[in-house]
Amino acid sequence: MREYFLGLILFAFFGSVILSVAPHGLSRTYLRFLCGLCSVGCIIFPLVTLFSSDGDKSAEIESFFEPSENEDKNAVEIYNLYLDSIAEKSAEESLKNKIITELNAKVEDVDVDIILDKSSDEIYIKSVYVLFYPSGYDIDPKKEEKICFSAFGCGCEFFYK
Repeated sequence: MREYFLGLILFAFFGSVILSVAPHGLSRTYLRFLCGLCSVGCIIFPLVTLFSSDGDKSAEIESFFEPSENEDKNAVEIYNLYLDSIAEKSAEESLKNKIITELNAKVEDVDVDIILDKSSDEIYIKSVYVLFYPSGYDIDPKKEEKICFSAFGCGCEFFYK
């Protein structure tokens, strides 16, 4: 395969050199047409011989274009991870809004990060990190812990920034 692409590159290089030194006029037009035909031949003929042969290479190339079961599993896994991340962000926003409304806080006072863990193919909430910004230092952590526990049934860890 390396030789194939090397041949194409060399032909393009020499063709451009020949065209750059060719005189303008009708002969240059024919020379461009001839170089175009040769470049098409350089691309097509090796591919035709590769696919017409009964060798293992044609079967190997065909296998690249066939879908595999592993790709389907990977696509489902990526989709499930995406759904999990969306659900996590939604839960974080929901908890943050609940804290803001129940404690009369501002949006910039507090931030929430949910930490997930996986046990036997089940994802669960391990902990909730609550980050207090300077404008929210007056918020009572005990009340916030009650809100987190009532929402998710897990403990909170508080961080002051």
